[in-house]
Amino acid sequence: MKVQAAVSYSPNEPLVIEEVILRDILNPHEVLVRVIASGVCHTDILVRDAPPDNPLMPHPSIPGHEGVGIVERTGSAVTDFSPGDRVIMSYDYDGTCKACSKGLNPYCENYLDLNLVGKDSVGSHVHMTKAGPASILHQQSSFTTHTICTDRNLFKVIEDIPLLSLGPIGCGFMTGVGGIKNVLQPQPDSSIAIFGLGAVGMAALCMAKKSGCTTIIGIDLHQNRLDLAIELGATHVVDASQGEVIEKILALYPGGVNHVLEATGVPAVMSQASEVLSEGGHCLLCGGVSDPTEKAEFSPFSILSNRHIHGCRMGHSHPKETIGTVLSMIADGSFPIHKLINYYEFEDVNQAIEDSEKGYVIKPVLIMPD
Repeated sequence: MKVQAAVSYSPNEPLVIEEVILRDILNPHEVLVRVIASGVCHTDILVRDAPPDNPLMPHPSIPGHEGVGIVERTGSAVTDFSPGDRVIMSYDYDGTCKACSKGLNPYCENYLDLNLVGKDSVGSHVHMTKAGPASILHQQSSFTTHTICTDRNLFKVIEDIPLLSLGPIGCGFMTGVGGIKNVLQPQPDSSIAIFGLGAVGMAALCMAKKSGCTTIIGIDLHQNRLDLAIELGATHVVDASQGEVIEKILALYPGGVNHVLEATGVPAVMSQASEVLSEGGHCLLCGGVSDPTEKAEFSPFSILSNRHIHGCRMGHSHPKETIGTVLSMIADGSFPIHKLINYYEFEDVNQAIEDSEKGYVIKPVLIMPD
C-alpha cells in the first residue's frame, strides 16, 4: 500500500515528505489506521536528531506518536475495534509482564522494544522507504497518512469531540494530566510550581486547577506561554529568562511549595525545581531528557528534610484511564484544548517543528491530506 510519510534520513535535517510502502498484511493484534492528524512532540524532534550510533530509532525513521485516525481494517484477533472507529494512538505495552500485571503499563519490561527500537510488535518493519525499512515510533509513526498500530495502543473515542484536536492527548497532554492525577495527587488548597509551560506543563496546570490547588506558579522562558498560563488559571508566573527563579518563587511562597512538576527535561532546571519544595513536598520529573548521560544536582541536606523527588514515564498513565480523564475535562471545559493547539498542513511539518522548538506555539498539530 502506498502512503505519504514524513521521513527522517539524517540527524538535524528537515523531514522529507515522500511516498513510502506500508505492508498490507496485518498480524492478528494489529489495526490499520487512516491518520487524520498528529501532534508534534519534543520526542519527535529527538527521534529526528538521533545520532547514527544510537541503537534507538535508527534512520531512516518516521516520527509521530500523538496520532488520531479512523480504523480501516483489523487483524484476526482484534475484538475491541472495528472499521470506522475513531481512535487516539498512544504508547504500546505487552500487557503480560510483571509491571503490566500490576497496572504499571508505562514501565512495561518490553517498553523500549515496543516503542523505541523502531520495529513493530513482532520484530519486523511497517513502512519501507527508498532507503530501506523505516523505524516505527510507539507502534504508530503518525507522521504518515496510514499506519499500523496494535489493539493495545489505541483508545476508542465515543465522545462528540472533533477528532482533529485530540492527537496530542496520547502523549504530551496525557503526561501532564497523569503526572498530577496519578503521582502528585495534590490536596485542595495546596500549592504547586510547574517548570516548563509547553504541552505537558499546560496540561498539568489544568489538572492542578481542577484538583483544587489554590497557588499555581508557572515558570517559562516565553512571555506568550506565561500569559496563557495566567489565562488558564495560574495565580503567579515567573519569567525564567530573567534569572533568580528560585528566589522569585520563594518570595511568592515563603517556605516553598507543596508540589513541583518539572516538564522541561533540562537537568539544571530539575535542580532548581527541587530547591523550591516545602518540607514534606514532592517534586515530579516528567520532562524528556535529550542526553541520558547528563546529571542533575540535588542538595542531600534539602532532601533529608523530608523532601521527595519522583520520576515518571507518560505521567504514570495507563492510556485507557488517563486519556478518558482528559476527554472528560475537555467535555466539562476544564481543559480548553483549543487554546493549546495550532494547526499546520502536513506539508508544513518542518515549520511546525521549528515553531515548537522556538516556543512560538504550545502544541502543533499536523492535518493529514485526505
